[in-house]
Amino acid sequence: MKILEIPKKTTPLIQPLNIYFNLQYTVIARKLDDHIRLYNINIKLAEHNNLIKMNSLIHNQLSSKTSNPMIQHTWF
Repeated sequence: MKILEIPKKTTPLIQPLNIYFNLQYTVIARKLDDHIRLYNINIKLAEHNNLIKMNSLIHNQLSSKTSNPMIQHTWF
């Protein structure tokens, strides 16, 4: 087994999805979670089916034409 280490401060060059796309995905997921908690919506996000639905919703939103330039920017 060979272990490779990413040099410090090179993540944006080597893993651009970790810097931009995944951050946007996480922000959307947190906002959904905050909204559910703030308004006491009776949904348990820990349930498998609800996690699938939430991820499907986020994927749908990030697949829109307005998000397309963001995704094109991260792929080399």
